[in-house]
Formats: sequence, structure tokens, C-alpha cells
Amino acid sequence: VSDWSSDVCSSDLGQGPNRPDLWVELGRAKLDREEHAAAAHAFAQAHRLLGSRSSVDLLKWEAEADIKAGGPAIAAAERAAREAMELGGETAPLLRMLADIYTAQGNCTLARTHFERAIEVAPEDEYLLKAYADFLQDELRDAEALEQFLGGVNPTLQGSDFVWRRAINLSSRLERYQEAYQVCAAAHRRWPENGDFLVRMALCKLAIGDLPTGAKAAR
Repeated sequence: VSDWSSDVCSSDLGQGPNRPDLWVELGRAKLDREEHAAAAHAFAQAHRLLGSRSSVDLLKWEAEADIKAGGPAIAAAERAAREAMELGGETAPLLRMLADIYTAQGNCTLARTHFERAIEVAPEDEYLLKAYADFLQDELRDAEALEQFLGGVNPTLQGSDFVWRRAINLSSRLERYQEAYQVCAAAHRRWPENGDFLVRMALCKLAIGDLPTGAKAAR
């Protein structure tokens, strides 16, 4: 379908190159086909034609295509994301997009600022927490990544047990076994059917040196 749509749009644009709707459709088709530079060009053309009438969605698609195109297009991605934010406000997805842009640019200070602001806006978004923890770990700040996960491990957090597992893994890596044990115990209370948390509890106690408790938890 994307191939057909792309071909039709390209043909129609040959007859009417000043139709922003066709440029948007072509951009989405190219994005689906992972032709990122071509998608970025199509969205930029639509943006140029629409000017101040450009929608937040169009600007987000343009920024996404520019990010995936990489290289010099990253600067264009920042401009599009900033314009989208001016129109749509500080949403977590846009803040996360800017964090990714600044990471690609090597500006870790601004990347971190935008990750943290995104988490303020959406504190229970576990995928956002994961992205920020990955960013911090890439910066070799495991202890700070752990604090993000310990902050996210709470009874109101929805979704999978991913955050809990990452907190356990990081605290164990840092040899903070008492904290790892506490997270394991909390996770086991939430997911009592998951025997893996019991095993991890036992390993934490053994690492601490509490052999009787470790052996009891393992049974």
C-alpha cells in the first residue's frame, strides 16, 4: 500500500506541486518505507507550503524523519520539534524527542534536562524511565539510573515488571544488595506467581551474607 501511495503521490505532485496534503501523504509513505531523507524532504515541503498553518502532527513527523535521517538533518529536527512544542505545549513525547535530538548532537546536558522535564510531565511512563536510564547508563552513571528506577517503582506504576527488574539489576551491579532485596520483595508481593523474584531475593541475601534467610527464600 505504501509503495502504491508513494507512486500515486509522486505522480500527482508532478501535476500540482503546491498541494501540502499530497506532500504529507508522500512523507508518511516514505516514512513507512524507511526512506527517511525522502520523508523529511516531503514533510519539509508541506511545512513550507502551510507555514503557520502547519499542524503539530506534521511537525512531529518532520522531526521524526529528520532524526532518523541523521547527520545534518538533526538541526532541522530540533527546529521542527521546537515549533511543534510552541503549538502543542510541553508534552512528554515532544520533550523525549528533543532529548533524543540533543543526544544525537552530543549535548548530554540538554538531553538530560529534557529527559527530566519529560519525566516530570509523565512520571509513570515506564518506557520514558527506561529511555532515561539507558541514557544515564550510556553516560556511565549507573547510580543515578538506579535512583530513577527506585523512584519509579511504586504501587501506582502500571504496565509490566520491567522497571522493577531494571532496579534489581542495577542495584545488584552496584553491590547495593539490601536495596535489591527490598525491590525483589516488593516485586514478589506484586507478582507472587513469578518465582524469579524469589530466586533473586535468595541471591541478594546470600550476597549480603545472610545465609539462613537466603536458603529459606530459595525454598
